[in-house]
Amino acid sequence: MRCYQNQQKTRSQRGAAAVELALVLPLLLILVFGIVDFGAAWSQKTDVHHGAREVARIAAVNYNPLVETGSAQTATIVAAACSRMGDGSEATVSLTLDPGGTAYVGDVATVLVSQPYNSITGFTPIAATLSSQVQFRLEQPASWSSTSAPIACAP
Repeated sequence: MRCYQNQQKTRSQRGAAAVELALVLPLLLILVFGIVDFGAAWSQKTDVHHGAREVARIAAVNYNPLVETGSAQTATIVAAACSRMGDGSEATVSLTLDPGGTAYVGDVATVLVSQPYNSITGFTPIAATLSSQVQFRLEQPASWSSTSAPIACAP
């Protein structure tokens, strides 16, 4: 008789595991997708910050000054920095001398790199722009010119 009562109990709880899984699985998936998207956003933010530092470093030492000057030199600096970014295909770069700057050694310039946030899972449809601004001092006289509008990195 005792054996029969145990069989009754297990038969009545047979679908309980499926119901519990159905209740817990959506919450678990939200948590996992959130973690993945947060990691992707952190990585993209790191790439944008790295790109801004690269532009600042290249512009501070006046990268490749004998080949080009003016806006062509600016485009060369931006292209060199964009090639060193992870996935900078959608990034834009602004490079400006601070007001009153004369492009001589010791003057301050500013770099602004922006890139739209791209979700990996598509679960978080956030329309955000990741950006990083870096100020630096010129180590060589600048042969590049300030940008009037952001320059897009070529894919």
